[in-house]
Amino acid sequence: MKKEEKTFLRNAILLQLQAAYPASLPDYVLQDGLKFSGYKLTEKKLLAELEYLFELAYITRMHSELSEGEMRSKLSAKGLGYLERNGL
Repeated sequence: MKKEEKTFLRNAILLQLQAAYPASLPDYVLQDGLKFSGYKLTEKKLLAELEYLFELAYITRMHSELSEGEMRSKLSAKGLGYLERNGL
């Protein structure tokens, strides 16, 4: 995947989380949303992108309160600032 494509993908993830803000979304919902946006990601690739965004502190990751095995992501204040600075 080219650098520009990765940027578009990461922005798509952040925009999905912005639409749900301040709520969090489970990984499978993010994957479905990306699929509808034209991205065909494996679970492994999605998790790698989420980890990258987490390390940048653009998102937070947590276990679901109802299902400990389910991970959820939430847009952080830093991620929200990134979107606003870039006009997204």
